[in-house]
Amino acid sequence: MKYLYLFNNESRAAQYGIGTYIRQMISCLKREDVYLLNIVNIDSADKELQEEYNDGIRYINIPAIHGIYRYSERYYKNIAFLLFQYIEEEAECIFHFNYIHHLLLAKRLKQRFRNSKIIVTIHYFNWCSTLQGSISYFCSILWKDVKERNSFEANIFKEWLRDKELLQSVDRIICLSEVTKKLLVEYYDIVDSRISLIYNGLQDEAQILSKEEIFLKKKQMYFRSNEQIILFVGRLDVVKGIDFLLEAFREVLNQISNVRLLIVGDGEYEEILKRCTGLWGKVTFTGKVSKSTLYEFYQIADIGVMPSFHEQCSYVGIEMLMHGIPLIGTSAIGLGEMILRELCIDLEEKDDMVIFPVDKLSTLMINMLVASSKEKYALIERQRYKERYSLDVMSESVLECYENL
Repeated sequence: MKYLYLFNNESRAAQYGIGTYIRQMISCLKREDVYLLNIVNIDSADKELQEEYNDGIRYINIPAIHGIYRYSERYYKNIAFLLFQYIEEEAECIFHFNYIHHLLLAKRLKQRFRNSKIIVTIHYFNWCSTLQGSISYFCSILWKDVKERNSFEANIFKEWLRDKELLQSVDRIICLSEVTKKLLVEYYDIVDSRISLIYNGLQDEAQILSKEEIFLKKKQMYFRSNEQIILFVGRLDVVKGIDFLLEAFREVLNQISNVRLLIVGDGEYEEILKRCTGLWGKVTFTGKVSKSTLYEFYQIADIGVMPSFHEQCSYVGIEMLMHGIPLIGTSAIGLGEMILRELCIDLEEKDDMVIFPVDKLSTLMINMLVASSKEKYALIERQRYKERYSLDVMSESVLECYENL
């Protein structure tokens, strides 16, 4: 029996995509009787190291520390020593990481457990958020002479060097998009054969409503029955393109009156609310909601919009496809390959900027709202979910990846 250690970080990111990924991985692996599953939670809220068992899974919770040694080599060296007492030295282990900076710990574990294999899933690169997903600006930083880089660019270059070294030390890299795979090969010098492209997957929990049921659901939620709903789900963050969505929505209202923008997610509201001046009667903010409430919003949405500058393999996008919602999105890293070509907004990279074509977004939203083909798109999106983003597809690919180590 092989031991599988899945590493998590109980941080803000774990509330979003990576936390969902861990839960889906657990669902995948519980179906099989091949691996003894262990979850290692770094930065746990526990005051001291805890070991507990739940539903046949062992959880090792490592408390957070604060100060200058957090995420340092010394910090990961100490975590490694803590873990040594829980792992048999001759055991056949797979250590599966989800944060690049945790690979400092991976090096220590590999030195101790010679029979082990190291895997990391790339959920994000820090520079993608910092540079709004601009690959051209990222490349220009790498190509510059050291004297030409400002302090901001020097930090990105330093982080790239560190990530490159760490990624080259692992046995297998799982990436969530074709673009990321290409980046790993071209800019991190990773051999193609060591990379597995495995899209995120979700269990099918969609309940598709009839037109009559949608009418009743809207009535229960006090939306007007004849009001079309544009749905945005995500953090109220610059990288999510919320500013451009509001700007484009103004143009939509100039041509279509029976439409509402429903914004689901938390973040900094003050600046966003200022941008809603004159739109207040047509924009609804819900804040962060429960999964059950979110899925009700999916049931009544006419179109979904993801104007992001950077994603990898968005769970929000998968949920919208799963519910058969026509999805408009950008060509951003990771997101572009989730969007149908005719519903995709091409971002333009120019020098150190990414230009967002607001007029294209408003045009696509208007065209989709007035189109008679929404039902056709709903069927297409739902089928794309089944073929590429279901939990069954993900599970099969993950298990194959482990077996081929």
